Amino acid sequence: MSRLRAGRYPMLPLRHCLCAALILLLLSLSAQARELAVEPETMIEVEVATVGLAGPGVPVVLLREPGARAVIPIFIGPVEADAILRGLRGDRPRRPLTHELLGDVLAGLEVRLERVYVDAIVDGVFLGMLELRVGDAETPLRIDSRASDAIALGLQAGAGIRVSPQVLEAAQAIE
Repeated sequence: MSRLRAGRYPMLPLRHCLCAALILLLLSLSAQARELAVEPETMIEVEVATVGLAGPGVPVVLLREPGARAVIPIFIGPVEADAILRGLRGDRPRRPLTHELLGDVLAGLEVRLERVYVDAIVDGVFLGMLELRVGDAETPLRIDSRASDAIALGLQAGAGIRVSPQVLEAAQAIE
């Protein structure tokens, strides 16, 4: 321990270590990531209308096209519901919870969350995708995500939320 304090082993700033670790993680994830179910240009911009309860204690986030009455219900967990509500209100807890922490890490590494996609429903599960811009890279990095986590992070980052036409159609059957 005294050798470290004596300065014999140069230490990298924490930010550089975190950056390197995140880049390695993102590269490994991107190699395994799924592709978007549809082309991004075909997706429809939506907003979070509200978060509520469907039935006895089952949280649901309702998405809608701006100005529309029809909603897309996505059933989520209570932790994600709280994170989405915090994002809607612009609240931050005194200490960062998981969604805030990830948002802070991305911001600290100068990675921007530009868009959130909800692009498919597989076996009744909504699939999400994060679209990240790393530095000045021309091509965005897309990371597979649960739709609820993607929405919570997107609200926090001010990112746009888009859904595929197939998700919009399928949601009509859920209502």
